[in-house]
Amino acid sequence: MKKQIVVEKMNGDNEPYNPKKIVNSLKRVGANDQDIDEILDKVDGKLYEGIKTKELFRFIHDELKNIHQGVCCRYNLKKSMIDLRIDGGFVFEKFMGEILKKLRYKTELNKVIEGKFIPHEIDILAKKENEILMVEAKHHGKPWLGESIHTALYVYARFLDLNKKVTKPMLVTNTKFSPQVKKYSRGVGIRLMGWKYPEGNSLEDNIEKYGMYPISVLELEKNELDSYFEKGILTLDQLRKEDISDKLKEKIDLVLDGK
Repeated sequence: MKKQIVVEKMNGDNEPYNPKKIVNSLKRVGANDQDIDEILDKVDGKLYEGIKTKELFRFIHDELKNIHQGVCCRYNLKKSMIDLRIDGGFVFEKFMGEILKKLRYKTELNKVIEGKFIPHEIDILAKKENEILMVEAKHHGKPWLGESIHTALYVYARFLDLNKKVTKPMLVTNTKFSPQVKKYSRGVGIRLMGWKYPEGNSLEDNIEKYGMYPISVLELEKNELDSYFEKGILTLDQLRKEDISDKLKEKIDLVLDGK
């Protein structure tokens, strides 16, 4: 019987190597069966006891780069969301504002609303028909750092102080929610959107559904990436409309056209 390889996750926990996770992630980003089988064979030759998931990701990413640029960029989505930041800026808030616009909300960023006791600066105020969402956007630079219960408690406390000036609190993040956050939010009515949650309406679900890939999937140099962020260019669709090289346009087309 073949020995079960244990891999180390980014948060330090260990789990048995499960090739189905790789298959599912590759299928999700559009890799074909032949490419998936080829990559799995190469991964098998790379495995050793205690291998880090970060190393596996990097290896698969490099293999995809040699096969399909578009698939490679889409596979890089989680890391690209971590890179969606700039010193002193509100890049993630702006990006989430664009996502909410795709969901037919009218949005305002960094809006100050007077509460019953104190004023509150709201990351995103999103309006649609009779609904007014108070959206708290939390960006993390470490993929294993899930959103904690303290944030959910803070969001709900602000919602209560706003005294019916908004109809619903919402918490969005580029990482995962802890089980406590999910349970508490269900109980008090906080809407959540994060990595792989909720099923069917998660952050990556909406990015993929509406083609809202951040420009960070292209793995541009940091100074170039920051320059676009400063201009408010956050998504591939926005970048495609700019005066850019044919090579970069071709790469964007490969991502957005699902090739």
